[in-house]
Amino acid sequence: MFDQVVFAGGGNRCWWQAGFWDIVQPELNIRPRVITGISAGAATACMLYTRDADWVMRYYENALRDNTKNAYWGNLLRGESVFPHYRIYRQALLDIYGEKFSQLAKAPEIRIGVSHVPR
Repeated sequence: MFDQVVFAGGGNRCWWQAGFWDIVQPELNIRPRVITGISAGAATACMLYTRDADWVMRYYENALRDNTKNAYWGNLLRGESVFPHYRIYRQALLDIYGEKFSQLAKAPEIRIGVSHVPR
């Protein structure tokens, strides 16, 4: 039926895609040949073939529990990062995919869109 699937980017707003996939994929027996993802959509696509979505949701629930703000302006005075996102997201990618990264070799082709500011 579908041989290609696209997962859009959008940060934490992308988690619905994992839940949708968990319900629709087995029901429609979707077996894509190619999956394309942008940003968090690419992370979601890879997650679907390395971890259980419920495990990842629990992981993020714990990882974000103590993060109370999107910006820590007091860190400017200490020379530390104002925004916690990089640290949280980088650690999440290492924890979620780390030991299971090789499982992606069994997944359909996953294309990750990358862009940069024009020069």
